[in-house]
Amino acid sequence: MTLVFIIFCAQAQSFNAGLKIGYNSSFTLSNPNYTVDTFKSEFWENMKFGCFARLNFSKLYLQPELMYVMQRKDYQFSFTSPNAPTVGDFAKIRAIDFPLLVGYKLIDLKVASIRCFAGPNFRFNAGSRFGNLAETEKSFKDAAIGFDIGASADVLMLTFDIRYSYAGNLVESSWDDVKNALSRFSNSGLTITLGWKLL
Repeated sequence: MTLVFIIFCAQAQSFNAGLKIGYNSSFTLSNPNYTVDTFKSEFWENMKFGCFARLNFSKLYLQPELMYVMQRKDYQFSFTSPNAPTVGDFAKIRAIDFPLLVGYKLIDLKVASIRCFAGPNFRFNAGSRFGNLAETEKSFKDAAIGFDIGASADVLMLTFDIRYSYAGNLVESSWDDVKNALSRFSNSGLTITLGWKLL
């Protein structure tokens, strides 16, 4: 893997690197009910930040990223026992994302460009936990894989991305009631990031 990256670097016509910060929204294709109030309530618990590099080959480019991701996932479930109440809980996802994106520059001007991109996203658990049911037997996967697709605009040293992430689910549970409830809440969603190219 390292050798392949070195070969790509040697062939690249130019190189960029910088920092990124962004927001993981709960908007999904299966659950489009997203409002301003939703944004306000979830913003600070659904952030991501990290760094990126971009190897440019004329209009094509390769962009690896390394991002720390924070997400809150609310769910409700009912135990199978008679007259059992509905219980609400949440999971806090803490993960390292490593997207490996391949992109194409649709418009390439001196001070601005518009791009599209897609690629796999490798997600690694970084301390995820459950909220109120810590005493029950639960665990999180060490890793999962997803897929990112989106578009981006560059203006001078700024880069603005909007993408849909089909994210792999890290949440597991040995309790069937909890597992079934969690399965209805996808980690996929619309992500918006703002980057600053330092190089």
